[in-house]
Amino acid sequence: MRATVAAVALAAAITLCLAHKQRNEIFVPEGEHIKEVITSPMPHTYLRSVDLPANFRWDDIAGRSLVTKNLNQHIPQYCGSCWAHGALSSLGDRIKILRGGAGLDINLSVQVILNCATATAGSCHGGFAKGVFEWGTENAIPFDTCQQYKARDEKCEPLNVCRTCWTFDDTCIPVAPYPNATVAEFGDAVGERAIMKEVFARGPIACDIDADPLHEYTGGVLDWPQKSPGTNHVVSIVGWGVTDGGKKYWVVRNSWGEYWGEQGWFRLVRGENQLLIESNCAWGVPGAWTDVNSQTPVVPPPHPRGAAASAAPRGALTREAALGAVALRSAGVDPFADADARAAAPRQQQHEVAEVA
Repeated sequence: MRATVAAVALAAAITLCLAHKQRNEIFVPEGEHIKEVITSPMPHTYLRSVDLPANFRWDDIAGRSLVTKNLNQHIPQYCGSCWAHGALSSLGDRIKILRGGAGLDINLSVQVILNCATATAGSCHGGFAKGVFEWGTENAIPFDTCQQYKARDEKCEPLNVCRTCWTFDDTCIPVAPYPNATVAEFGDAVGERAIMKEVFARGPIACDIDADPLHEYTGGVLDWPQKSPGTNHVVSIVGWGVTDGGKKYWVVRNSWGEYWGEQGWFRLVRGENQLLIESNCAWGVPGAWTDVNSQTPVVPPPHPRGAAASAAPRGALTREAALGAVALRSAGVDPFADADARAAAPRQQQHEVAEVA
């Protein structure tokens, strides 16, 4: 009897889910694309699976969040820009991590991506996350206070990159120079272990997913073992965990607003490639960003040299390093000052291995 009830409930859930079919928002524009730009060792080459914690999430590092704000791609009107939201949220997170959580968050303009990265990344009719990072290696991405999200595609011109409007009577004018951030490296991560290592070492990443079952999600760990026909949406993985019952899950941020799911987030069974979330993820490493207007953009320093960190990529921060940066900031110390002098400081041992073990 119990099995029959469960089967009926599952069938009803599937029927309800199919009634809310997700529009496909993943699209790769025609033309040549750079597959990747990699100049640093990849986390899966120096981190062992046994070194990863059972529970880890960048929005809770010793009770402090090192992620940027939640977003809603669907206002003021519908726009299939999940790919841009997922990519720029993860890039903003990584900048915040590299800054040790100091200062005001740097949130990057999704609207400028829609306006100017159409040929490389996409539009309101769909796009792909890696295209955002590719575009960011050649172009400066303004802060979102330069160009607010309008959920529509506009012409790429100075006024639609950074603008201000002084009075009711005057027309708006373009602003230059403007605060911005760039991308130094980008690439892919596929599979549970590679994704975990990338997230742990450098921060959140953007991942394709089958979003059909998400429309009825209200909370808890989503377990959807049914085979997905394909991906149609992009989200960002921020961490992972294990329930008291031993069920592994991903911690994921969506771009549908905080009224949805667990305040805009959701959890999904990990290690089974459910909803194809482990099949295609993209990451970007921040290149430089504006901390103070009219000053040289901040470039993250190389990872401190030393036996314990010799294999770590430029700008990589593990949970321990992030905690250290937060502690130093709280004590009024710049965690990036005199990095070489602190190179020999105790850090988590990182192992240089060729195999994803």
